[in-house]
Amino acid sequence: MLRLLLAVAAARVVCASIEEVPLPPDIQSCFDRQYKKGNLTVHIGEKLLWHCVHGSLWTRVGASEKQMPKVAMKWFADLIHTSYREAEKRRRTRRQAVRRRPPVRQLRIRREYRLLSDLERRLFHRAINMLKADRTIPPNRFDALGRLHELLGERAHDGPNFLGWHRLFIILAENALREKVPSVTIPYWDSTLDLHLVDQRASLIWTPEFMGNGNGRVKTGPFAGWATPYGPLMRNFGDGGTMMNWTSIRDTFSKSHIAEITHPQAEPIANIEDHHGEPHLWVGGHMAPQALAGYDPIFLLLHSFIDLIWELFRRIQRRRGIDPTTDYPFSDTGPPGHEYDDPSGFGNLLNRHALSDIFTTEMYTYQLPPTCSNETPTCGSRYIRCDTSEDRPKCVAASLFDTPPDEVFDVNELTPLRKRRNAPNTDNLFIHNDKHVNTYMQQIENAVDVKCQRENINDQYVNNFNINGVTNRNLWSYLPLSIFVSKETRQQRKQKKAKAAVYPKCDNNDLPLSVYVESNGLNYQGLFKDIVHIKNDVSVTSSMMYIAIKTPDVKPSEVLLSAYDSCGRICKMFCQSSSSGSYRPCQGALRVDNRAPQILGNNAKAVSKSHWIQNEFGVPALDESKIFVKVVCDNGLGWPWKEHSNSRTI
Repeated sequence: MLRLLLAVAAARVVCASIEEVPLPPDIQSCFDRQYKKGNLTVHIGEKLLWHCVHGSLWTRVGASEKQMPKVAMKWFADLIHTSYREAEKRRRTRRQAVRRRPPVRQLRIRREYRLLSDLERRLFHRAINMLKADRTIPPNRFDALGRLHELLGERAHDGPNFLGWHRLFIILAENALREKVPSVTIPYWDSTLDLHLVDQRASLIWTPEFMGNGNGRVKTGPFAGWATPYGPLMRNFGDGGTMMNWTSIRDTFSKSHIAEITHPQAEPIANIEDHHGEPHLWVGGHMAPQALAGYDPIFLLLHSFIDLIWELFRRIQRRRGIDPTTDYPFSDTGPPGHEYDDPSGFGNLLNRHALSDIFTTEMYTYQLPPTCSNETPTCGSRYIRCDTSEDRPKCVAASLFDTPPDEVFDVNELTPLRKRRNAPNTDNLFIHNDKHVNTYMQQIENAVDVKCQRENINDQYVNNFNINGVTNRNLWSYLPLSIFVSKETRQQRKQKKAKAAVYPKCDNNDLPLSVYVESNGLNYQGLFKDIVHIKNDVSVTSSMMYIAIKTPDVKPSEVLLSAYDSCGRICKMFCQSSSSGSYRPCQGALRVDNRAPQILGNNAKAVSKSHWIQNEFGVPALDESKIFVKVVCDNGLGWPWKEHSNSRTI
């Protein structure tokens, strides 16, 4: 009884009034611009949300470099200026050496993460952790880099400076790492290698030897137990997005100018910034909101790969007679900070300095992604295998479910045990072969972590309950939603001419669906996400969800609710009319205050009880007067962000 009373007391409920409000002008403008480029047969809905909603956090937070400590800004400037001056000096020396043999270039080489030797990988991890432990720049040197990306994000996204700004950022981060371990370079994560895995969560990237676990709080690997300015380091891999693919990359390469592959002028099919958002969303957690992505080390590896793609694009430009060092749009450059001569935020360098080829001729270069053939069926690493099952062999990521033969049984090492005096018998042979048994058991344990789950490892999405940098569940309250999913039959899909754009995994199969609902704070910084799993053998189904928002106090909470399915198709929102009680299309932007009659609560189980009414026989029925928003997921073709002028209140 005491436990029951304590549980009831802990389940705090609050009164709240809910009102539909217009989308903020910046988000509405973003959706309107994207609509001019095409409807949802062209755009993948989830990527639009990521671009227009998550991207708005840059301006909504009011970020600028003035919020960085002066000591941090000086460190950033020194990191970039020192290497830039050294590169210029090497170039001058090379050009002056006309009559004598020029000095041999000593370029840093960036390789695919899984092509590093075990020692190189450990040194890379060590350098990152040394930055994280160095508090001479608050809060620490690694998080200072993440904070720089958070605060200067507006000039780095949604415009043509996206590629150049991130090139300078990765150079700066690499120089910071080399202050700790001079031999380190930032490897790249070629996520196209993971694309063809049956379960991409089974990639060795997410094992303790590499990036650590991807489900929830990071508890394994080199970054286990990390804390960030926005709560513990979190990931929710596989709950959104997808891997990059060479079809999209080739679409980017088909263009000739930087304006044609970046916002605001690029078509969706060739937009490299949108393509790079797919792994951001797939990793989830801190990587999903653009503003927070820099606090996860995988961010560095993803952008190292994007920089490689840009460098390949620049080589293609030269073959077409275009000078990439001057190729930049001088009009229609998007948000402030993206013009040719605008400050980059890195010391006294301007945006145009990032176009120079001095970085990849005098500072660093890339080893290209691995390839294989029938004649040479290897990919240069035991962590990448050659798939020869198709006509054209290709390198793909090794999986937890692969069994590397050289790591399970090594006859050359096992045989000597039999020749020793007093050698163990055959039954105990493997007990004494610690190296192989430990490796084998670790593989089994890692596989169990992924394989022995339900359909989706994140049946309950793992949230960090962080608002404005404070992690506290008591700051959140739950809002009830009704979710409806209507699935077309195969025959209906065949007859329909228009189809919503989806991720490649959904092109030609009937995958089980999941529906994801997000709440993004509009007047606070906070994201909450949850999942509903849908049966695959029904045409129409419904479910209840309780989505968390900031608890309204003296100041109302303004929030944007958005929903999409696991194929990336957008779902539509319907808000209740205060006059008729019926539901009409809305955009999902709400203002919630602490007036009656709506009841929220910081315990989803407790608050759900208030939304059900039992009749005399104890049969529960939903009290729809307390359900302000209904979500409908169908073919994903309806554009949900048209302006609706009539606001409604409950």
